[in-house]
Amino acid sequence: MLQADSTKRWLSRFVLFLAVSAVYLYAYPSPTVTYAVVDLLHVAAGVVLTLLLLIFLIPQLRAQSNLFRLGFVFLFFGAILGVALIKVGTPLRLKVWLLAHIALCVLGTFLLAASWLHSRGWLGASAASIGLRFAALALLTAAIAAGSWWTREVGWRNARANHIVNPLMPPDSMDHEGDGAQGKFFPSSAQTKHGGNIPSQYS
Repeated sequence: MLQADSTKRWLSRFVLFLAVSAVYLYAYPSPTVTYAVVDLLHVAAGVVLTLLLLIFLIPQLRAQSNLFRLGFVFLFFGAILGVALIKVGTPLRLKVWLLAHIALCVLGTFLLAASWLHSRGWLGASAASIGLRFAALALLTAAIAAGSWWTREVGWRNARANHIVNPLMPPDSMDHEGDGAQGKFFPSSAQTKHGGNIPSQYS
């Protein structure tokens, strides 16, 4: 029993880190060192979680609630798909695989979170209370997903700092390219902005 509780604690920690890092990686795609480090940690934690699910949790599933088992199934298949994507990569033609990985992991995480809250009595005791709080948790999950999508597809993509804008006409001379003759990178026309956004922007 002690081993089972310890395994579930580690599962909770890995799932929490993977969920938070996944939101960041999806919502804020950027060519920065921070993004690369979080991406590598997400991959490493995902592999460890997959091993944890395979070795420790499968033998213990019979002792868990139906809600936990259902969440486990979604998360397990999402994790397996994630490991496959580590091997094959995520080119545009495999975008459906990536979206399936995200969807399965979101569903699995949501159900495991609901199971964890229910086991501690935080969803309430009556059927009405459990139903309302379960619905509230579902709405919170949907709001986070929608907010992440909006940040990526609308906010981040439409931000001027993340766009390369070419002038309508080429400059008359090199002195007018980029930041001009007084720029730090002259005679290169490159422009950079602090924070690692995509370079080269003309006003």
